Amino acid sequence: MKSAIEFSLLVTLLFFAFSCESTEPDEINPEEKIALEIIGTMPEQVELKFTSTTINLTDSISIYRSDLLPIPLATFLNDVAETTFIDNNKGLGLEWNTSYSYYAKIKGETNKATKEITTFTGEPDTTTRNFSIEVFEFPSVTPESNYLEDVWVFDESNIWAVGAINSFENETMTFNILHWNGFVWKRKGGLFNTSGIEDIWALDSNLVYLITGGIVKYEDGNFNVIDLIDLGFDENHSFRAAWGASKDNVFAVGTSGAIVHYNGESWSRINFRDDVHFRGICGNNQTGIAYAYGIYMGLAGRNTVVTEITSSGVSEIYDDGGYYNYTNSIFSLNDKVFCTSLKISSDDIYTIDQQTHQRDIIHHVKEYFVIKSAVAISDKDIFYIGHNSESGKLYHYNGQGYDFLDFPIQSPAVNGTHGVRNLIVNVGYINNSAYIIIIRREISAKWK
Repeated sequence: MKSAIEFSLLVTLLFFAFSCESTEPDEINPEEKIALEIIGTMPEQVELKFTSTTINLTDSISIYRSDLLPIPLATFLNDVAETTFIDNNKGLGLEWNTSYSYYAKIKGETNKATKEITTFTGEPDTTTRNFSIEVFEFPSVTPESNYLEDVWVFDESNIWAVGAINSFENETMTFNILHWNGFVWKRKGGLFNTSGIEDIWALDSNLVYLITGGIVKYEDGNFNVIDLIDLGFDENHSFRAAWGASKDNVFAVGTSGAIVHYNGESWSRINFRDDVHFRGICGNNQTGIAYAYGIYMGLAGRNTVVTEITSSGVSEIYDDGGYYNYTNSIFSLNDKVFCTSLKISSDDIYTIDQQTHQRDIIHHVKEYFVIKSAVAISDKDIFYIGHNSESGKLYHYNGQGYDFLDFPIQSPAVNGTHGVRNLIVNVGYINNSAYIIIIRREISAKWK
């Protein structure tokens, strides 16, 4: 078996300062073939340089990060003396307060190790709103429109957008999932429901739940429809959304008070009033408690109710009594449930304390704007996506205030949003075309 030279480099990323302290690497020992060093740091990125004392076109050199083993970050031919490489976690940024070990491997040599080098880097500035927007449109060439309902972002090279696609790349075909591989959008899977997939929730890229009215589970590369026939649901029940805290604690909610829970072995039904039609669900990953909102018709008109759900039951923690016209989104952040509600001509953003159930309005949008979905990266980086009468809009909270960013499409039907740090994706449709908007935060800090 071929052996390999392996070098390790520990990089500790701290957000307390932008300064850089490093020990100069030793000169390469004649017996050593490559050396690895840091030549620059900036918020969420590290620039590495490896130097080779021998050129061999038949060899390749790979750089690895310990948390991604055995997959290399990059592989190069051993055809130049020096090569640089930037690790920014595929555009998502490296984590803060996390240690990373880097290894450079070249074929055909024994293992040797370099010294440790430590750098200090600062926290990114979320107040600048230095976003770039990329738009993809998927027009239908059939009488049936293309539309997308929801999206899940794993990383820059793995995004699932779900809905109903009736034609793709000028060819008639029907399927429910578009997959982004970092370069192009491609079909994934087949047709699960002609009316589309309404919601997606994922624990990771190997465990994904799709809501089609029923529930489809994707696990280890296989799609399977969940059989709930023995739980007593009828044609009035249709599932709309799912959320989970782990693979053994998953909830789904839907019309006519439909609630189910998965405990890792089996699904069980949780009974609730059948006049409530659930539209969204979120939860607290630490406590494992879910929070769902639904709509019902009361004496004052259309009402919103917010519920707290555990494996043992469900309780109502807020009822707006018809004061608000419509609740469109819900998410959990720290110990609060965030909801957005349309009130006459613009939206309010309110929170519900998960312990006391106290409700507080934290922001009123001063111009006409309907929030349809939202995602929180942190308490200082929250994205609300919606529209006014003319265009789609991003409404961003940066820890200091709120501001708008217009989308370059007119009059869209805005649907689901999901994201990770520095990468937000929204989906929807306009006329007969599905659309996907990718919002990236451009890192603007200089190298230190």
